[in-house]
Amino acid sequence: MKSISFILIFFSLELKKVICLLNKGEYFSIRTEIINEMGLIEINNFISPNRVLCTVKCLDRNECNQLYFNRETQKCILFSGFSTKNNLVTKQSVLLAKVFTQNSSSECIKETEYWSIKMNSCLPCPVTFKRYSLNSFSCYHMSQNDMKFFEAKSYCEEKSAFLPRPKTSNERELIRYLSNNTKTWVDSFIDSLGEVYKWGDGTNVTGFKNGQPGNEGANSSRLNQNVLIIYDLCFSDIEYWKTFKTICQIF
Repeated sequence: MKSISFILIFFSLELKKVICLLNKGEYFSIRTEIINEMGLIEINNFISPNRVLCTVKCLDRNECNQLYFNRETQKCILFSGFSTKNNLVTKQSVLLAKVFTQNSSSECIKETEYWSIKMNSCLPCPVTFKRYSLNSFSCYHMSQNDMKFFEAKSYCEEKSAFLPRPKTSNERELIRYLSNNTKTWVDSFIDSLGEVYKWGDGTNVTGFKNGQPGNEGANSSRLNQNVLIIYDLCFSDIEYWKTFKTICQIF
């Protein structure tokens, strides 16, 4: 069975108990682990009578990666992206991060199979695609040739796939491994100045390199860099006509 874990972001207050909730067939847990810094974007806040309901609301929204809950004020805040630093956290509050996990009994044995969250079962990877242990929920294909951004995007779409959407630290580590830590296209572009970079599924991109996106080589009235690459675990904007490593993802 596929499971979704909410891991406790560790601060001065150590909480060792585990909270479990069965809802819609999913399993929630809180564990004392640390995740990499990826930045936070608030997507919703409301009053919740308890932490469980706050957790369920985060589960119901695909773009929710992290949540904050204050036991005293009953305030629940949902975030896109991840962070281990948040000045909201006090002795009366917790910061939780959503991570996908998988029970050992349901792991797909073959590297040509992946665990489909949608179908809740193992599915075969397409021909020339392969699953990797850093992300059991996707298959990846690597092109032999560097391409321009929109060439790479079309190349993946012709395979019923898409350019990578590495939202978690594990996925970013995997892309770094597959690309040998070279610049690699990811599935995000904009059409106008001031537009927010989003993934192909509509969720916001977080985890930019410092000073990025910068639209370098242009002024405040002209868009020059309108697509994204990942390099050394961080995102940067760049010109679409440059050629880089092309990796395709499917899940």
